[in-house]
Amino acid sequence: MHKATVLHKIATVMLAFISLLVFLTAISGVGVIAYAAETVSNVLDDLYKDKNFNFAEYPENPQDYSLEVIQIAESTQGNLVLYTYQPCQGSYPLLATEINMSLSKTVDGTKLYRLTLLNINGVFAKYKVEGVKVNPTAERFYSITSIYRDYIKDIDGGTDNGNLVNEKAFSVGQYWKVTTQGDTVNYEMIKVDTVMILNPFTSYIRQNKNHSVNGYFQDNYYVAFNTERNIEKLLSATVEYRIQDYFYKENNVLGFDNTDFWNKSTFSNERRLQKEVYCDEVNELNQQGFNLFGIFDFNKTFTWKRIQSSADFTENAGASSSDNDEVKKLQWVLMFDETSVYRYQSNGTLITTYEETGQIIDEVAVLRLEFVEDGVTYNLGAVSDKVSNDYDFNDGTGDPGDSNKKRRIGIIGLIILIVLIIIFFPLISPILGAIVNGVVLIICLPFKAISALFKRKKE
Repeated sequence: MHKATVLHKIATVMLAFISLLVFLTAISGVGVIAYAAETVSNVLDDLYKDKNFNFAEYPENPQDYSLEVIQIAESTQGNLVLYTYQPCQGSYPLLATEINMSLSKTVDGTKLYRLTLLNINGVFAKYKVEGVKVNPTAERFYSITSIYRDYIKDIDGGTDNGNLVNEKAFSVGQYWKVTTQGDTVNYEMIKVDTVMILNPFTSYIRQNKNHSVNGYFQDNYYVAFNTERNIEKLLSATVEYRIQDYFYKENNVLGFDNTDFWNKSTFSNERRLQKEVYCDEVNELNQQGFNLFGIFDFNKTFTWKRIQSSADFTENAGASSSDNDEVKKLQWVLMFDETSVYRYQSNGTLITTYEETGQIIDEVAVLRLEFVEDGVTYNLGAVSDKVSNDYDFNDGTGDPGDSNKKRRIGIIGLIILIVLIIIFFPLISPILGAIVNGVVLIICLPFKAISALFKRKKE
C-alpha cells in the first residue's frame, strides 16, 4: 500500500475520533477545568480554561440580585470549588453562604454545605465547599439543588406571615458526574428539575406534659408551604434547621409589667439538625393528668401525622387561631420535630420570678420532596428559603405564642403593698387633697362663669 494512502487513512481515523470527542463534549457538558489552584489562581483564569466559557454571556446587571452556579472544579488540595455568576456584584456586593447538595446520583442524602469565598473578579466568584473531600480513584457525584445568600429585606421584600427570612435560595438544578482518567479529570453536567417551596411558614404548637403551673411542656415544630407543582400526595421530605438551648428569666416588682427591672434570654449549644419525615409516620404525646376513682380518666394522648394537608392540620393539630390563618393559605404541613420546655414561676414574694428553659428551633429549610403528580412519583431537591418564627420573650406573655403565663402579685407582696399604703397615706393625703381640690376647681370654673353670665342677663 502506498505510504501516502496509509497516512491519509490514519488522518481520517484520527479526525473522526476527534469529532466524536467534540460531539460527546457538546451533549454531556464536559468541563475542562481539571484542577483549580485553590487560593492562588484568579476566578477568571480558571474559567478561561474552559473553551466553552464566553465572557460576553455574563453581563453586569445592577438590578439582578440572584446567584448562578456556572462551573465546578476539584482543587489541587482535594476540595470542591464552585464558580458563580453574580450580576449585581459591581454595584451591590453579595456573598453566597451555602449550597443544598447531595453526593450521590439522587437527591437522597442532600444537605446544606457552607461556602468559603476564595476569589472575586467582577461578576464572577470562586468558593470552596466546606466538608467535601475528593476521592480521585472513584466516580464523584454532585447533585446541586440550590445556592443561598443572606436575606436582604430592602431587596427581597418582607413577609406577610410574621416569619423572619434568614437566607434566600436560588435554584441551581445541576447534576455533575466527575471521573479521573490518568491526569485528566472529566466533568459531565446535566440539568435536573427542582421543586420550589413557596411562602414557607414555620411555628410550633405547645402542649402540656402535665397540668401544674410549674411544669413540663412539649413544643411541636412544623413548616407549612406551597409549591408550583400539582402534588397529589406528599410521600416524604427532608427538613434542615438550627436548634439552640435557651434560658429565659424575668423579674418584676409586685408583678407589674411596667416595673420590670431585669429580663434576659441566653442561648447556647447551637447545632444544625436534619429530619426525614414520611407520610405514614405518626407521633404522639401522652399528657399526664389524673384518674378519679378509676372512673374519670383525665390523661390525654395527642397524635399527629408528620405529613399533613393544611386542611387536616388546621382541623386537628391544635395550633393558635393566628397560626391556623396562615396555614390555611398553604398546601402542605411537615411536623418535623419536638422540643422540651420547663417552666418555673414564683408569685410568693415582693419580687415575682418567671423562668423558662428549653430548646428553640429556627432557620428552617425544606431540602427535598418526594411526591406524586399526575400519577408519577418524583424525588426532587427543594429550593427553600430559610425561615424562622419571630420570637419575642418580652412580649407580655413571657414566651412566644403562649398566653398561660400570668404576672400576679404574690400574697406577701400584696400585704406589703397594703402596709406601705397605710404607713404613707397620712403623709401623702394633704397632697392628694390639694390635687383633688385643684381638679374640682378647674372642672367647676366653666360652670361658674356660665352661671354668672346668666345672672347678668336676668338683671
